[in-house]
Amino acid sequence: MLATYQKLLPVLGLRRCLLINVALSACGILSSAFFYSLHQPWTSTAILLTFLFDLLGGGDLTRVNLCVTVVASLLPPGELTRTNNRISALWVLANVAGSALGSLLLSRHVLLLNGLGIACSLVALRVNAFLPHQLGQSSGVAESTDASASDLLLQDDLEPQQATLSRPTGQLQDGDSIAHILLDSWRSSFHSVTTLFHVPHPTITVICIFLLYTFTVRVEVLNSQYLSLTFGWPLATVNLLLACNALFAAMILFALPAIRKFYLDPRMDNQRADLLVVKASLLLNAIGMVGFGISISSALIIISLFAYTGGAGLWDSLTTFGLTSLAKDQRPSDFLVRCGLVQTIAGLVAAPFWSIVLSVCLNSHALPMGLPYWMSAALFGGTLILSRSLRGQGTDSPMH
Repeated sequence: MLATYQKLLPVLGLRRCLLINVALSACGILSSAFFYSLHQPWTSTAILLTFLFDLLGGGDLTRVNLCVTVVASLLPPGELTRTNNRISALWVLANVAGSALGSLLLSRHVLLLNGLGIACSLVALRVNAFLPHQLGQSSGVAESTDASASDLLLQDDLEPQQATLSRPTGQLQDGDSIAHILLDSWRSSFHSVTTLFHVPHPTITVICIFLLYTFTVRVEVLNSQYLSLTFGWPLATVNLLLACNALFAAMILFALPAIRKFYLDPRMDNQRADLLVVKASLLLNAIGMVGFGISISSALIIISLFAYTGGAGLWDSLTTFGLTSLAKDQRPSDFLVRCGLVQTIAGLVAAPFWSIVLSVCLNSHALPMGLPYWMSAALFGGTLILSRSLRGQGTDSPMH
């Protein structure tokens, strides 16, 4: 659905796309609450209906991707990463708050929990109504953006040869039918999958880094079980530690814009600053995983966990670098769709892979239980080596 919403974005605009996305997610919550209120075992029909709403809505990945796409069209590269850092920090805080509230209400107040979910969706729709009507539309972006700005979408509108969120030859018109838009978006998704790595350097390197990073970072699914088994901590203690760690990640993301503004930006251009953040993040990830796998004391585990979390800014910086280093015939929307596909594919494969590795370690007397984390540290190190092939172009303008 990510490619579908990217196709709808230049036609409908951000406000309408988010309206569809949030409304369908709210319908999924409402469907879940309705079937729960019947006090009957869940049927396959109920599960499929709820899943259908979630599928059509596109979920958080699509919502964030749409916002990043439009933000990239409005801001110069110098502000893009800082804004994405703030978006990511707010997303982390919302996840921590939602998880904590859900844990409190899930056992006895399921209907209240669903009601709060619907209420939050209504608030999001109300906030969404304040967005400009033309924001994100190909014509609206061209009219509302300064022609002298380093604007991804505006460059694309003025120079059809360059990468663009508005369509190339055969692109959709405002009057195209929904069926045509869906068919075109699915064809685009299939083309993105089959040509996932058929892009030039440095875009291919950025996508490979995203793939390796997303696969490796999924080792986090083992954290709760690993901490409980290693130190015998109760689940409540483990969850509290992981919640504090998530709050620390949000603090890092909120602090990065100031660090860039006062320390990095006066010393280097934006692309080199993004690459520095990417490499530092991978180094912190690797160091944290080595210490996490050793697990000789609870203090070392906690220090390693927070060191690992110090690399929270990688995704935003790498996304910005990828957007600002696209070749002239590449479109930002295609790049973001490829990143979303890589994230989805790697996530589907990585979670069971790391679980299998931990299970093998638990059933073997020869293998240490920290082996998955040492493997992830090696993968982070390999990704760091790969990132060294990326070079800043020495300019703040995208797509030269």
